[in-house]
Amino acid sequence: MSVTNIRSAPARSARVTGVDLSTWWTKDRLAQALDVNPKTVERLARAGTVQRAHWRASPRDPWRVVYHPDDCARLVTERPGGPPPAFVVPGAGMETIPPGMDTTALARPAPAAGVDLEAFATAVGTAMAHALSQTSQTSQTPARPELLTTWVTLEAASAYLGLSIPFLRKMVRRGTLLHVVDRVGDKRIVKVLARDVRSAEREPHD
Repeated sequence: MSVTNIRSAPARSARVTGVDLSTWWTKDRLAQALDVNPKTVERLARAGTVQRAHWRASPRDPWRVVYHPDDCARLVTERPGGPPPAFVVPGAGMETIPPGMDTTALARPAPAAGVDLEAFATAVGTAMAHALSQTSQTSQTPARPELLTTWVTLEAASAYLGLSIPFLRKMVRRGTLLHVVDRVGDKRIVKVLARDVRSAEREPHD
């Protein structure tokens, strides 16, 4: 097809060739599909990679450069990464993800027809609140430290038993907890036997 012939006599050429140039791609459409600059599309046409022609919808309209749809589709398919993924229409019973929301989020099932929407929303809210409450309680409950040595400090025993240090000192004086006094420089550190601490866990405290 001669570009010059089409431009000089578009109506006659269309009748002779039977080509509907209104279906051909515009430069901007092809550039957007290929994710390139419109100048790149012009270079592709000059290199013969894509066939082009000049077309106008009516004698009053300006001439426009258009590109063969088959060549355009081939270029889009051959581009790095292939064609863009097709849009998937949500199935029945699924709500679409609103614009601006994280696209990795999954669409959630919509309530079935005939369901009381207010009751449905209340039930969902109650379930979410319960789940958040359980998560909050779990995160706020500190893990009990392990007694990894034979002798442990009163602070470690207090954290393990959940008892105050003054009460543990009272247990030391009673002889319930066997203790030693360790010296680090001028500082005296009272340590109790870890085995006694574990035993004290199972005994009542007054």
